[in-house]
Amino acid sequence: MIDFVKKPDAKAEMIRSCISAYVFHILQPQSSALYIDLLTGNVPGCFHKLRLLLESLVKSYEADKEFEIDISFNEKYQLLEKKMKDNRISISKLIERHGEEYRELWRIWIIISSQLQHYR
Repeated sequence: MIDFVKKPDAKAEMIRSCISAYVFHILQPQSSALYIDLLTGNVPGCFHKLRLLLESLVKSYEADKEFEIDISFNEKYQLLEKKMKDNRISISKLIERHGEEYRELWRIWIIISSQLQHYR
């Protein structure tokens, strides 16, 4: 990450990259919140945050892959949301649609969504 930041065009790249936005705006704060939930025994909250992290990672990756044009990460997210809404694609369909590429993520998402998120 240090080498990436030292690049002359690093600021512009970080503004355009959805994965960079994911790391700074979703991964870091939600990881801290996940740790607090784990320490306080809020198991359902832990799995909720894991699901949020996984779904956000897929959306960020998909937005970067789908829209390789030179626009900001926010505009890429908006275009992806519009495309998903227009085509009635849910996040689960987005993960499932890519089959082999997201196979392990799909397996984890199924486990988190079905069994572990609901406290019994």
